[in-house]
Amino acid sequence: MLVTNQTAKAGDVVSFKLVNGDEIVGKLKEVQEGKYRVERPFAAMVTQQGLALVPLLVTGTETAVVELSANHVMMVFDTAKEIADHYIKQTTGIQLATV
Repeated sequence: MLVTNQTAKAGDVVSFKLVNGDEIVGKLKEVQEGKYRVERPFAAMVTQQGLALVPLLVTGTETAVVELSANHVMMVFDTAKEIADHYIKQTTGIQLATV
């Protein structure tokens, strides 16, 4: 793993860059030795309209918690505020106020 966000804590929206090139955004549930438990994971994809968050699990439940093996994670980093706000809106329906 190249980068580890040591400040991320349970409940934070964080991003993961996997060794296959995929980028995942989700709510960090727990960090254990060798794995990350992530709630409601979404894949970040670039489209003609800009960045899109699409459900990572097509056949899983909406509130799924997945475990990402640290062996498959290259980087863990803070999600940009506008993306984190979009993630929260997409997963909860709550539109955060802009300042």
